Amino acid sequence: MLLRFAFVLSFIGVVLCSNLTLPEANLRLDRSKTQVCDGVPTAKINKHHEDALKEANTQLQCMINAAYWATTKSHPGDKGGKMHKKYLSMIHDVFGKEANVELINKRVQTLATTTVVVAEDNIPNEKYPKAKGTYATVYDVTRELYLFSDYHAEKNGGQPMTKVSRARVLIHEASHAYEKWTYDWWSAKVQNGKMRSMPVNTPALNLHWAAKEKLDRGEKLTPEEKSHILNPLTSGYWHDGYETLREYMSEMMHDNADSWAVFGYRCLYDKFPVARGPRDKKADPKSVVWNK
Repeated sequence: MLLRFAFVLSFIGVVLCSNLTLPEANLRLDRSKTQVCDGVPTAKINKHHEDALKEANTQLQCMINAAYWATTKSHPGDKGGKMHKKYLSMIHDVFGKEANVELINKRVQTLATTTVVVAEDNIPNEKYPKAKGTYATVYDVTRELYLFSDYHAEKNGGQPMTKVSRARVLIHEASHAYEKWTYDWWSAKVQNGKMRSMPVNTPALNLHWAAKEKLDRGEKLTPEEKSHILNPLTSGYWHDGYETLREYMSEMMHDNADSWAVFGYRCLYDKFPVARGPRDKKADPKSVVWNK
């Protein structure tokens, strides 16, 4: 379904006399075959998803509108190009100065109309040591979503889990699940005499961690295992390496999953989430669990 500008621009504050239409944000979760683990009442799970999806779609609608204006250099309803300049600046704030604005405009419309299949819900974090601090993950073969119990917790890191916190998770994971893949981890290598950023897929990341764990145990690595060590290795999470990646590889930030969650928050609330301090050894919990 399409919404006319007179309605969708409530986020932007301008009504255009135009037949132009933009897609309505309609991110959905397909839970028709979801296996739900015990521990959280079904009504509570349903409420979490309902509230988070409403918040996520509100953010996505704002993103659709912002990306449209960022790519529209001339429009009769935008005197002096104020809207274009404002929202292009926003895109640059989120994705960096070399952001691929046209591609971002296309992708946000795809992201906003994605249906994500939920395979399992409320998976107990405590039963899986490697899932500590994990809210959700998308299996890279089926692109199905697995939600952990921390997603439904009342608090994480001492911070309340709200619809805003959960919307961040859904937008991030939806970017993994839709047609164009996004990544959480990045490395770099020299190509044609230049250092280029490279996304790290799940198999390569698993091999890296396996080799690192072997080193931590004091065991000797084989030549093949040594080749699995990724250096540098940076995560694109907002609470970790996001700002570094934005500075050095902004032309690829549309392939970073958390970029889309950051975009949604920045667009709707006209500010960024709490940032990790440059000298902080550990991320501020508020930069991990987002709230208004």
